[in-house]
Amino acid sequence: MKEIADKVSEKNKNNEFSEPFTNSAEQGIISQKDYFDREIVNNENLDGYYIVRNDDFIYNPRISATAPVGPINRNRLGRNGVMSPLYTVFRTHDIDNLYLEFYFKTTKWHRFMKLNGDSGARFDRFTISSTQFMEMPIPYPTLEEQQKIGKYFDSLDHLITLHQRKPISHLNHPTIHTKHKGEEKYVRIRVNDREKTNRTANLRRFPVDIPRRFKDGGGSVGEFQIYSGAE
Repeated sequence: MKEIADKVSEKNKNNEFSEPFTNSAEQGIISQKDYFDREIVNNENLDGYYIVRNDDFIYNPRISATAPVGPINRNRLGRNGVMSPLYTVFRTHDIDNLYLEFYFKTTKWHRFMKLNGDSGARFDRFTISSTQFMEMPIPYPTLEEQQKIGKYFDSLDHLITLHQRKPISHLNHPTIHTKHKGEEKYVRIRVNDREKTNRTANLRRFPVDIPRRFKDGGGSVGEFQIYSGAE
């Protein structure tokens, strides 16, 4: 990680920014006021918070069923804010942010966390030092391939959020069908004429096949998967 990102240690001196953010496993980076429906922090006590700029990544150590080692999300709000020092904030360089964002939606990095951290001190929080966290290995192909993969998953993600019940056809996108049965939702995606079916409670995250043209020099970028929850 330290090869492609720097830990943010910039404090909100003189209360330059007054909007605290939170990092939700389900909703991503969101205004704390919107998440809790009320102000829970006194704006006069934000000088010890970290400044979060647009496109910064934030790790939240709070664990849940959908984020067993805590979620990592990117600030897509288009504005700056602040985060509690309980969070780890890092700013990237020399890597495509979309690619990295979708990588953190996989479970590929969970093994490193479990080997180097601890969830025993508090049942609802995962503990890992920021120094150790920044040692996390991040696999990535060439920048061009990163951009292709990131754009591919981003466009696919946007299609699924439409929650259409009829097939969605587009020359440059896979065909997607969704239907509902009771509380469950079924998603069927066709990519390169190969069909994958996944049953999930969250239509935004699911395993897919990556077209051959997105593979880097024969390397198996096709193992890049997005899950709705635990493996």
